[in-house]
Amino acid sequence: MGNKLDSKTQLQRRKIEHSQEGVASEFYWACRTGDIELVKAMIPYIPYDQLNQLEPNGSTPLHAASFFCHADVVRLLLHDYGVQRYYLNRHGLSAYEEAQTEEIKQIFRRPSNRFFDVEETIEDIFDILSVKSNEIDNNNSDSASEDDNEENTNETPSTWIQGFRTKEEIKQEKYYYCKGKALIQSRIGRFIMRNGPKFCSHCRKNKEVMSEFISYFNDREFRVNKLQAIVDEYVTPDHPEYNKCKELLDDYSEQESVCSLLKLYTLETEFYKKIKKSCQAIAWSLYIILPDLKERYYQGLSYRGLQMTEKDLQEYRWALKNPDSLIKTKTFSSTSIERAEAEKFACTSDPNQLSVLMIFHFPQVSDMAINLGQIEDNKLRAVSEYENEKEVLILPQTFFRVQNVEFDTEKHQYAIYLENLALHKSSLISALKFMIYRDEETKLTAYYTENRF
Repeated sequence: MGNKLDSKTQLQRRKIEHSQEGVASEFYWACRTGDIELVKAMIPYIPYDQLNQLEPNGSTPLHAASFFCHADVVRLLLHDYGVQRYYLNRHGLSAYEEAQTEEIKQIFRRPSNRFFDVEETIEDIFDILSVKSNEIDNNNSDSASEDDNEENTNETPSTWIQGFRTKEEIKQEKYYYCKGKALIQSRIGRFIMRNGPKFCSHCRKNKEVMSEFISYFNDREFRVNKLQAIVDEYVTPDHPEYNKCKELLDDYSEQESVCSLLKLYTLETEFYKKIKKSCQAIAWSLYIILPDLKERYYQGLSYRGLQMTEKDLQEYRWALKNPDSLIKTKTFSSTSIERAEAEKFACTSDPNQLSVLMIFHFPQVSDMAINLGQIEDNKLRAVSEYENEKEVLILPQTFFRVQNVEFDTEKHQYAIYLENLALHKSSLISALKFMIYRDEETKLTAYYTENRF
C-alpha cells in the first residue's frame, strides 16, 4: 500500500511540485485572513471538490485557516461542510499538523466518545468459545481482591458464551478460517468458491445466504452498493459528512482504495454504528485486499477503555480459569496505542458499572490488527480521519486468550489482559487441495454460513 498511490494523491503531488507562492483564490484568502462573514457568504456556492482543492500555492483553505489560528473558519469548514482534512500542503503537512495552538487542534479531534463507543455492550464485541472442562487450572488465578465474587468462576457463564465445544471443534474453527482467508485473497480461490454452489449440496440448501456471501468477496459493485445503501440511509445528503462519504466511496469503487474504505469507517457518522452491527460490507472488502495493508500490520500493545457489569467481568474470570477457551471478536474493535487515551473511556460514575481497561497483546506482527495512525518508520500517513487517536483497528474473527484479570486499587480500575492467538497462515496450494474434497468444502461452506459476523 505504501507504494500504491491513487490518482488523486498523484494529482496532489503534481500540484505541490508546481506550486507558486502567493497565487490563490478569493475563498482561500478569506479563510487565511479569518473573514468569517465572507467565508459564510461564499461557501454555499462552492462545489465540494473545490473546497478541498490544493491552491496553486500548494495549500488548501483549511491549511490556511488552521495555520493562522482562525478557529471559527476551521470549525465551519470541518463541522459544517466536512472538508477533507488529509490533504498535504507543499511542506508535506496536514492541516492538523499546521495547527499552531491547542485550541485549533481540539477542533480537529473527535467531538464525541464514539472512538471507544461506550454504548456498546461486551456481547456486541466478543464471543467466548468455551470448552467444557472438569479440571480448573488453579494456578491461573487473577490478582483481584478476595471480595470480587471469584467463587462462581467454575460455573459456565450463559450470556455470551458460544456453548460448549470440544477442543477439536475449536481447532476446526481456526482451521476453516485460515483456509477460507487464503481462498478469498486469491482470484483463483474466489473463482472456485464462486462456482462451489453448483456442486455443493449444503450451498444449494442455503442458496440465498450463500449467494450474498459469495457476492461480498466476488463482486465489488455489490459491495459498493451495500455500502452506498448504508450511507444513504444513515448519513443522508444533509449531513455535513455526506459529500466526504460519497467521495471516499467513489474512490473505493473506482480504485478499490483500502485507505478510502478505512477513512470511511473512521468518520463521525451513523454509518459507523450500522457497520458495527452488520460489518460484512466492509469486513469482506478488507479481507480481500488485506495484503495491501502489510506495512500497517501491528505488533505490540493496544488498549480499549470501557465499562462493564460484575457479571461481564465474571465471564472473563471464567475464561481465565478455563485455559482452553478463546475470545473471538465479532465486529471491528477500535483500540489505541496510547494507554492514557484509552483510560479516559473507562471512567464511570455509575455504581452498577465497573471501570475496565482491556489490554491487547500482539506478540507477533498480526494482519488482524491494523495501525491506522501515522507510521514514521514506513513514511505512512494516518488513514484515520482523526490523526491524534493513534488507532489500532482489530478486525472481526480475531482470536485471543485471557492471560490475567487484575484490579488497580489506586485507579479503582480492572485490567483484562488478552493475548492474540496467531494462526498459522495457509498457503493457496494447501487451501485449493482442501477445496478438492467435497466433505471439507461442505464444512467450510457451513462454517461461513454460520459466521456472517
